[in-house]
Amino acid sequence: MKANPYIIALDIGSTSIKARSLNLDKPYQLPQSSRRNLRHINPENTQRDPYDIWEKSLSCLQEISTDRGAAPRAIGLCSFMHSLLLLDVSYKPISPVILWNELKSQSIAQGLEKSPLGKNLYQSTGTPVHAMSPLCKIAYLRQHNRELFARTAYFSDVKSWLLWQLTGDFILDWPSASATGLMDLDSHSWSPQALDFCGMEASQLPRLLPPSHIIPARLPELGPDCSIVPGLSDGGAANLGSGNVGPDTGLTLTMGTSGALRFTSNQKKADPEGILFHYILREGQYVIGGASNNCGNVIDWFKKTFLKEEYGFPLSPRQEDIFFLPWLHGERAPYKLYKPQACFWPLAEKHSLSELYQALILGILFNLGLIREKLEDLQKQPFPYVRLSGGLAQMKGLAALLAQVWQIPAYEMQEADASVVGTLGFMAQSLGLDTISIEKLNPVYQIHEPNSRSDSEYQLLFSRFKEISKVFSRIS
Repeated sequence: MKANPYIIALDIGSTSIKARSLNLDKPYQLPQSSRRNLRHINPENTQRDPYDIWEKSLSCLQEISTDRGAAPRAIGLCSFMHSLLLLDVSYKPISPVILWNELKSQSIAQGLEKSPLGKNLYQSTGTPVHAMSPLCKIAYLRQHNRELFARTAYFSDVKSWLLWQLTGDFILDWPSASATGLMDLDSHSWSPQALDFCGMEASQLPRLLPPSHIIPARLPELGPDCSIVPGLSDGGAANLGSGNVGPDTGLTLTMGTSGALRFTSNQKKADPEGILFHYILREGQYVIGGASNNCGNVIDWFKKTFLKEEYGFPLSPRQEDIFFLPWLHGERAPYKLYKPQACFWPLAEKHSLSELYQALILGILFNLGLIREKLEDLQKQPFPYVRLSGGLAQMKGLAALLAQVWQIPAYEMQEADASVVGTLGFMAQSLGLDTISIEKLNPVYQIHEPNSRSDSEYQLLFSRFKEISKVFSRIS
């Protein structure tokens, strides 16, 4: 019996690798995904082993191919943004994969941010000037580790190195490159200003391609007819996979280890403060948003440190006068903070762990709500709804709570892994399979409407959180 034709989306996350297939004959019946967790290789959790990422990516692909009994027609990628990987002349790693949360280049970022060059680079590349960016990390390496900088033949990210493993070409798609701080959005080429600031040549970076470009795979185990689609960034893929595929739609809130709030636009939209990003989503579209360092990682920290049992989400306003500022890992948005500044305030002896946990959950949502305000100011209008994606989107009660806290309809999607779904839909379109609808791949599971009775109560809490956050954000 001939195997059904299918494609695979490979989602490279900072904590795990996921792969999922799509039957081209029955596209709206998504099978279960294959998943592998990544090893943490340093105490600060700011690095990953590139070979661990490659081996587990290949393992996920082989598991699906074995189950299917045939090689896929194509493989498409999406990956986390802002990583840096140093390579020698043979494209072998000479460093670990450095993640966005490695902030050694803080002084570089702060100096650049205040300069005319920094403002020009933000406008042209769409990437906020911040220590999370490869732009600042490379400039820091040039100043503080000249020997390693000199030994580096190529500056890569995790995705371009995986694409090299799969195709033999050192390449990168426009969406992923637009999150490096090194690519000019208008010309789709490496920015001469950014290259000069970092002291490197364009030949040391991947060749840039449209995300829909199709390249033959080079691995024998993938078969002679398998193609590779470079694909999207994880954020752009999540917007597509949650149904926000065009302009004038709603927000996509991704809640995983970190958090991000985004909308889709046909135009670039720069933030006057330089805090929000504007990256390429796909040809002719941009994704505008803000990223928070603090989301599921903060919840995990609290549970591991304090809790012996699971507390439910608070579904009514708290009466306790206590707030949580969730900046346990510094912050990118709504404020730029390079040091941990999390706190419960005002913390008193009377507060129980349950009350602290409720304050923590609300603090994360309020913090993301400040990003929402910035996006609405930039868009000059409110958004009609928010769609949830990411691992935390599956937590019971979260969508209902979000609808009350933000006073906006919150959409639970059938599939929380919106990045994988968006990549599958984008691949189908790239391969000319226009009959496959991205929206139908991930329909709305449930809509949670806000309760007007809780409007004033949550608005009062949010207003107080906003005032407190302004004061604490100025403390360095």
